[in-house]
Formats: sequence, C-alpha cells, structure tokens
Amino acid sequence: MGRGKSWLVMLFGVVQRRGPPDESGARWPAATKSNKLDWVRGAMLSVRRGAVKAAVYIHLAWATWERAPLLIGELERGIHRSVITTCEELKAKVIAIGSTDDHIHLLVQLPSPLSVADLARRAKGASAHLVTHTLAIGSSFKWQSGYGSVSISPRHLAQITHYIANQRQHHANNTTLPLLEQTQQPTNPQQS
Repeated sequence: MGRGKSWLVMLFGVVQRRGPPDESGARWPAATKSNKLDWVRGAMLSVRRGAVKAAVYIHLAWATWERAPLLIGELERGIHRSVITTCEELKAKVIAIGSTDDHIHLLVQLPSPLSVADLARRAKGASAHLVTHTLAIGSSFKWQSGYGSVSISPRHLAQITHYIANQRQHHANNTTLPLLEQTQQPTNPQQS
C-alpha cells in the first residue's frame, strides 16, 4: 500500500473508534464506509471553521444611475446608514464610508464566508430599496450595474480611510486616486 492509502486507512480507523453511540447505546459502533466518510468530512469542516482567521480589506465604489448627482443631504446620510447596517448584518466591519454627489466609497474588513459580490449586491439593493420606499417615496432611484473593488493592505488602511473621508475635497481639488475611483471593473485588464 502507498503512503497515502495507509494514512486514509489509519484515519478511518481513528474515526471508527471515535464514532457516536449506536441505537443499542454501544459507544464505538462498527463503522461503514459511508459513515467513515461523513465523520472525516465533518472533522475536516470543523477544523476549517475553527482555524479560519482572515484579515481581508476591500475598498468598493459604485455610482448612481447615469451618474445623477443625488447623494446629498439627508439622502446621502440615509444611504450611508443603510450600507453600514447591511454590512453589520453581514458581519463585515465598516472602516470608512464616504461619497460625492454621484458615487459612494466603502472600506470594509470582509469576513471569510462573505464574497465581495454578495456584499456589493446586498448593500446596493438595501440602500436603493430604502430610498425608493422610505426616503424619496415614488422616486426611481437606482445604482449603476456593477462596482469597482480593490483589496487594501493593512498598512494602507489609514491612508485610504482619510481618502474616503475627504472625497468631496479630493474631487474639488482634482487629487483623486484613479484606481479607487473606478466604479466598474474594467472589461480590459490593461485599462487598470
């Protein structure tokens, strides 16, 4: 037997001896091939769940439909609150949020089970729903399709947080960072 096969046989032996009580109350039931595999899968999943420690920081940006300048005053504050609430529900830690009249920036620490696409979809959907059903009833507010996202190194968090907090000044002074201003992924990777 090869080394890998011996390991699997030994692993199954351990799993067999550590099985749950069977119907008669016996502590170590005879294992079948299927319950051996179930125990191995379960053990591997619980090890994976317990061992995951991730620090993934993502900057997202997305724009209003046709870049309409709608993100001002109470509408802007309400959208920010909605995005923050959605992030909290998804266990994504909001580090910074900011916007200009026509687009929003978000910096989050992403939990390992959550994808960037799911976060963007839920945050955009919840905030658009809030606007059309609560803040500006009857309006046809919507976001553009897509979003831009960039991973951020932990050592750059303070710089990006400052950048997001001062969005309006950066746009007024033409000191924006092009990579962070993309509100859609480029169709040609050479464009970025």
